[in-house]
Amino acid sequence: MIKIEVTGNSIPEVADKLLAIGASLQAAAAVVEAQGLKTTLKTATGVVKETPANSTPVSEEIEVVDLSVPALDFNKDVRELALKLVAKRGKPALEKTLAHFGVARASLVAPERLPELLAMINKALG
Repeated sequence: MIKIEVTGNSIPEVADKLLAIGASLQAAAAVVEAQGLKTTLKTATGVVKETPANSTPVSEEIEVVDLSVPALDFNKDVRELALKLVAKRGKPALEKTLAHFGVARASLVAPERLPELLAMINKALG
């Protein structure tokens, strides 16, 4: 069994890491196929790919891990951090961060972009 845990400071960073892992796994599968070995990759939906049965049997299983990011709540997850940024660096620091999202108030940032906002606030806090 292969278990993969991916962490990062932002969704784009995690996405880049996941893409790199995917490319690495595809390259490894291609090498196994080139050697004429039988490979079975299993996911939550079952067998994905299998090479010819007359080859040397080798079995690899990949555990599918849910890496979805839970939805953030502005009041619970963002508000206090935004206020901390204002207290530590001043209102202009928060305004500069919010300008990236094209809004005047942190509460107006689209919910799907809150992880990005959190990452930027954390970076501004140092």
